[in-house]
Amino acid sequence: MCSNFSYVAYSILTIITYKNYKELYVCTLYSTDVLTEEQKQIISQLTGCAYQYLPKVCDPSPYRSITGECNNRKPILGASNTGYKHLLNPEYEDGISLPRGWTKSRPINGFSLPLVKKNFLARSPPNDHRYVNGSECIPMFRSAPGEILYQETRKIIGSIQQKITYKDWLPMLLGSEMSKVLPRYKSYNEDEDPSISDVFSIAFRMGHTLIQPFIYRLADGYIHTGGIDPLLRGMIANKAKLNSQNKMMVDELRERLFQMINHTGLDLAALNIQRGRDHGLPGRVRYLQ
Repeated sequence: MCSNFSYVAYSILTIITYKNYKELYVCTLYSTDVLTEEQKQIISQLTGCAYQYLPKVCDPSPYRSITGECNNRKPILGASNTGYKHLLNPEYEDGISLPRGWTKSRPINGFSLPLVKKNFLARSPPNDHRYVNGSECIPMFRSAPGEILYQETRKIIGSIQQKITYKDWLPMLLGSEMSKVLPRYKSYNEDEDPSISDVFSIAFRMGHTLIQPFIYRLADGYIHTGGIDPLLRGMIANKAKLNSQNKMMVDELRERLFQMINHTGLDLAALNIQRGRDHGLPGRVRYLQ
C-alpha cells in the first residue's frame, strides 16, 4: 500500500513540476529533482513508506526470515515489499509514467515504436483476426517443535534449490560467461544489495522461450502412463527447445495463452514486452553500454 500511495503522490507532483519547470530543464524532470529532503521525508511519513526504513531490532536466529528482513547486516536489504533496484533510470514517453510507444505520433530515437503484438498489447493491432475491429485490449492486470521442524525443512529445501541453481543450471545457461557474471565467493559484503533489479524481473522471462510446444510423458520401461512423475521424466529425458530468430516462443504461448478460460487467447510475448515498457526500462543497448 505504501508504494501505491507514494507512487500517486509523486506522479501528481511530477506533473505539476513538469508544467512549471519544463522550460528550465532539457532532460527528463522528476518531482524528486526539485523537492527538498524535508519535503520528501514528509511524503514518506504520510504514505507509510517511512516505516520500512525505521531501525530494525533483529533477534538472533539461525534461520532466515520469511520477509527477508534481518537476513543481512543492513536489515532492510533484500526484504519483501521494498522497491526494485534500478540499474538505470527509467525511461517513459512523457518523462513521468507513460510507457514508450503509447502515442503513435511520438517517435522514440527518431522512430515510432510498433505495437508490442505487432512485433512478435496493451492495444490490439487492426490486422489481428482474433480481435473485433481492433477494439479489444490484452489484460495487464505461515509450536516450538513444529516451528523448528518447519524452519529446518525450509533451510534444507533452500539449500537444495541454491545448489541446483548455482551449480547445475546457471553454468549451463551462462556458459563461459559464468565466472564473469558470478565470480567465486570471497567474503561477506554488507554493502552488497541483494534486492531484485527491475530489469531482472523482465529479463528472466527468457524462461518462457525454453518451453516446448509439447509435454512428453515417459514412464518406466518407456510406457506412457498417468501422474506427474512421467511428465518430469519426460522433460528431463528430452533436449531443450532450440531457439531461432523466428521461433523464440512457441505459438501455444503467443497465440493461445489461457484460451480455455478466455474467449481470446493471450500473447505472452506481447505481455512481456509491454511490461518492460510499463516499468520504463531503457533499451538493451543502454544496458550494454
